[in-house]
Amino acid sequence: MAENSKRSTLIFLTSDFPFGRNEPFIENEIGFLSKSFDNIVICSLNDYSSECRQTPENSKIYRINAGLAWVDKILALRLLFTKRLWNELFQLPLGNKITLLKGRFGTALFSLRNALFRKSEILKILNKNKILINQNLVFYSYWFDDSAIALALLKIQFPAIRAVSRTHRWELYTEQTKFNYLPFRRFTLDQLDRVFSISEDGKNYLRGKYGAKNVFVSRLGTLKKYKRLKTQIDDQLFVLVSCSQIIERKRLDLIVDALASITTDKRIKWIHFGDGPLMSAVKEQVQLKENWNIDVIFKGSVSNQTVHEYYSKNQVDLFINVSDNEGVPVSIMEALSYKIPVIATNVGATAELVNESNGFLLSRDCTTEEIALKISDYMKLRGLSISQMQEKAFETWNNDFNADNNYNKFIHDIQS
Repeated sequence: MAENSKRSTLIFLTSDFPFGRNEPFIENEIGFLSKSFDNIVICSLNDYSSECRQTPENSKIYRINAGLAWVDKILALRLLFTKRLWNELFQLPLGNKITLLKGRFGTALFSLRNALFRKSEILKILNKNKILINQNLVFYSYWFDDSAIALALLKIQFPAIRAVSRTHRWELYTEQTKFNYLPFRRFTLDQLDRVFSISEDGKNYLRGKYGAKNVFVSRLGTLKKYKRLKTQIDDQLFVLVSCSQIIERKRLDLIVDALASITTDKRIKWIHFGDGPLMSAVKEQVQLKENWNIDVIFKGSVSNQTVHEYYSKNQVDLFINVSDNEGVPVSIMEALSYKIPVIATNVGATAELVNESNGFLLSRDCTTEEIALKISDYMKLRGLSISQMQEKAFETWNNDFNADNNYNKFIHDIQS
């Protein structure tokens, strides 16, 4: 394809977007995609949610039934006789546990069935829209999962298309799965034109494990929606902010215990954006603390715009994230863009965002005492030291996680 030519139509495979509230990061990316492609066909696996977010005028939305009916699962047994499945199975390490072998076998079988079904549905959508399958098409899976396998199968049938995928965390690291196995990864890497990891760690993992040379880093990015206004800073007040679902792996209980152990003359305010099943448990934990004198505000589930607006208009001294598992936390990117230093656990690719110049990095198994110590250390900083850390926070975001830079480069890479 000529270097200056442009592939005009994007077939974009998502898990939920634009339905429901998952995949919020696509809300930034879709605007850039719409400016670079004449037409976008969004194929969403969310066939149940009635809530639909705004999409560009040059996009059409279609839903694919993600769940297989029992009839489909029975029909999937026909795949036992396909060469594709057995090629995959022959590559599996034997192991010494029957349950492990059965688990991997079942995973491979139904992943292939999912991929074939999704491929079939995509072809129906293209046929319905009279879209010719040629070199003008880019197929893009947001996740390196069964949808990416579907694109690998399409690429074999239609070599002229461009087929790419992002990869994040849960669909990347085999060691974090139930059977220590993710199916058809080597096959998919061999067929797709490019795979884009959102982190350096992910790229190194795929290149090291599979010897794949078509894996590159393409970071997610956030938009700084407001200017940070000059607010009146109260030197006697310290404001800590967190933003996440209130679920077990986010470990908000550690933040509560850490704050309870801090001794300071300053007033402390902790603000949390987000909701979840453990909300009542965390509130109860706060209420049971003796001599608790910290102002805690649970904002609940709010829009991304509300979070940005708060950062721009209010005093926020430090952002905190003590998850025991992460990909590349978008919430940290957003805090950095408003010059907010960060304290976070060194999990996933967090170390690619947080370092000693813009915050504090804790070990995954950090104690509440260690968390409290880092918060206290930051509270003791003065003037120039704080300003330097704030500037480094913004610099990190602007250099590596600015959506304007990252998404424009990504689009160039998937079109060329």
